[in-house]
Amino acid sequence: MPFDLTHLDAETAELALRSTEERIRPVWQECWIGDPAAMRTIQYLKWLYSLEQRQRMPHMVLLGVTNNGKSTVIRRFMLDHPVRTAESGDYEEVTVLYFENSGAIA
Repeated sequence: MPFDLTHLDAETAELALRSTEERIRPVWQECWIGDPAAMRTIQYLKWLYSLEQRQRMPHMVLLGVTNNGKSTVIRRFMLDHPVRTAESGDYEEVTVLYFENSGAIA
């Protein structure tokens, strides 16, 4: 007996007819949920990025407990500010720098 999939859009209905493995795979894909704290952080990053360059630029340190989305927020911001290669090809311009602290204090 076929399932009634008329309540689904075409893409979702097509997915519903696939194998169990194919239906589960999208659940494990990364997705962005722009909660208020994440959106405030991105807005602040955009503001920092928009400032005119000067000797001592303001910066931001993002701290928080594990698995709260800090890296995801930063990676999302970095997608809008990729590394650019100079026309000459001699160097790359990195406008957003991201690194993770191992947690060790030196």
